[in-house]
Amino acid sequence: MRVRSRLIDYLRTGTDVQRAGAARAWCWTALRLDHPQLRAAGAAGDRPEPDNGSVGVREWHEAALREFVDNEDLDVRRCSLPGLPLWPSAYPVELHHLVEEAVAIARSHPDDYLRHRVEHQVRG
Repeated sequence: MRVRSRLIDYLRTGTDVQRAGAARAWCWTALRLDHPQLRAAGAAGDRPEPDNGSVGVREWHEAALREFVDNEDLDVRRCSLPGLPLWPSAYPVELHHLVEEAVAIARSHPDDYLRHRVEHQVRG
C-alpha cells in the first residue's frame, strides 16, 4: 500500500518525468511478493508483507485519467494510457466526461502509439 500511495502522489504532484515513471511502475505493484517463483533478497523473515493488489486502484485510475486529459506531455500520456479503463462505467458519473475526452484526445493525437492504443483499449 505504501508503494502505491507514493506512486499516486508522484502522478499527482511530480515532474513530468516522475509522473511518467510512476505510470510505468504502477503495473508492477500488483505483483505479489510471496509468489512461489519469486525470491526476495535476504532471509525469508526479512520479506515485507505483500501489497494488496486492489489498494488504490480506483484512486489511481481517476488520477491517471485526469493526468492524461490535462497533461500534454507525450511520455506522460503514453505511459498513463495503457492502464486506463476507457469505458465510463469504470468511473463515477462525474468523471464520465473525462473518459470521453481522453478517448477523443487519443484518437485525434498526432502520435501513432496513442491512436493505436486507444482503439485497442476501447475495443477490448
